[in-house]
Amino acid sequence: MRTFLFLILSLGIFVFYLPKIASTKFGNQILNQMLVKQTGIEFGSAQFSWHEAQVFKEIRFKEKNKRVEIEELLFQNKEFRAKKIQIWVGDHHLNGDVITLALGEDAYIPWNLDINTIYAPHMTIRLGKMIWQNFGAVKDLLSILQLKIRFDADIPLWFQDAPASFANGILHFERTEFLLDNAYEFAFWDSIDFSKGAYHLKIGIPQTTLTKVLDIKTLPSDYTISLRVTGPLSDPTLQTSSALKTIAKLLLLNQLPLAPIPSTKPCPKARPPFPWD
Repeated sequence: MRTFLFLILSLGIFVFYLPKIASTKFGNQILNQMLVKQTGIEFGSAQFSWHEAQVFKEIRFKEKNKRVEIEELLFQNKEFRAKKIQIWVGDHHLNGDVITLALGEDAYIPWNLDINTIYAPHMTIRLGKMIWQNFGAVKDLLSILQLKIRFDADIPLWFQDAPASFANGILHFERTEFLLDNAYEFAFWDSIDFSKGAYHLKIGIPQTTLTKVLDIKTLPSDYTISLRVTGPLSDPTLQTSSALKTIAKLLLLNQLPLAPIPSTKPCPKARPPFPWD
C-alpha cells in the first residue's frame, strides 16, 4: 500500500499542475527524466488536458526488492484509477484489475509532496478484486484458522470500498470487509503512519468466518476477534497470540455448550451490504 500510494501521489503532482504541453513527445521526455530522477517512476506516455482525463500509460517503479507495473493510470475530478496493476515483493506478486483512489473535493497535495502536509479528509479507496499469493500477512492469517492452502498459491481477495482520510502523514481507514479465497470474510481498520513508517492496523475475524470454520452456532452476529498489525512498513508483523487464545476458548464451546463465550476487544461495526452478498 505504501509503495502504491507514493507512486500515485507523485504522479498526481504533475497531473494537478502541468499544462497540456506535457502531452507532446518532448514534454513526455522531460517529465520522464524528472520523475525518474526524483521518484524512480517511469512511464511510456502521458496525455494531459485541463478539461478531460489525464492519462499515464505503462508505468514502472522499482525500489529494492519491490516492483510495480501499471498498464494505465487515469486522473479526473480528483480521482485516480489504475488499471492492470502488478506488484512484486521479492518473488511474490499481487495483481489487481482496477484500483481507484478518490481523494475528495477538499483534498490538498503540495508541490514538494511533503507527507506531513498532504490533506485528504474524505477519501475512498476501492481495491476491488485482487489476487494475492499465500505469503506474508495473508499466510499468517490463514494459519490462525488452520486453513490449508498451498504456500505461494494464488488467493483471490475481494474488498469492500474503504472510506479513509489522510492528514499529518497518517492514513486512517474505517472498518472495511474483504472476502478471502471466495469463502472467508475478514476486515481491516485503523491506520498506517507514513511519517513514522509504522503500521497501526487491525485485522478482524468476524462471526461469519468463525462460524464457518469452527462450526460454532451461538456467536453474536457482531462478534469479531481483532489482531494487530505492527512494525515498520517494510516488515509488518501480525500479532496472533491473543487471537489464538480466544479461538482455543471458542473450540471448548463444541464440548461445553454452556461455557461462556470469550470476550473480545471493542471494534468498529461492519458496514453492510458487501459486494459479494
